[in-house]
Amino acid sequence: MKYTVFGTILLILTINMSLLTWAKGTNILKLQPKHGNSAFDYPSIQLEGIISEIFEFYDAEWISGLTCRIKYNGKAPLPSKVFFSIFDKKGKETAHKVRLIYPKLKEGQSGIATFRIKGDPALIIIWAEGEGPYNSPY
Repeated sequence: MKYTVFGTILLILTINMSLLTWAKGTNILKLQPKHGNSAFDYPSIQLEGIISEIFEFYDAEWISGLTCRIKYNGKAPLPSKVFFSIFDKKGKETAHKVRLIYPKLKEGQSGIATFRIKGDPALIIIWAEGEGPYNSPY
């Protein structure tokens, strides 16, 4: 069988299910469903730059797209804007630079983040633009 680099990475993530360090300032993790076993597939997310240092994503659910808890640790100011891109299982980008919807959080607070997603994503890459102040996506 012939594997692509992207396919191999997804296979490793699916098997491992734990937080992996991809490169300095970038983390990839497999989103875990809020209610244990789920009939739905959840994508991996790649946190880039400051996002990997200040946010934690957990308790994913397929509600109004993909929603999950987002926790802010306060190690750096909230970025002005947070975006994501979506890739399918073949590594093809299916959505580019979509704004992540999440509330303004204070250190130690968590809230709900919403990814507007169509289709069956395999990987979501999340990054920040601007060093603050927080610019509401609402």
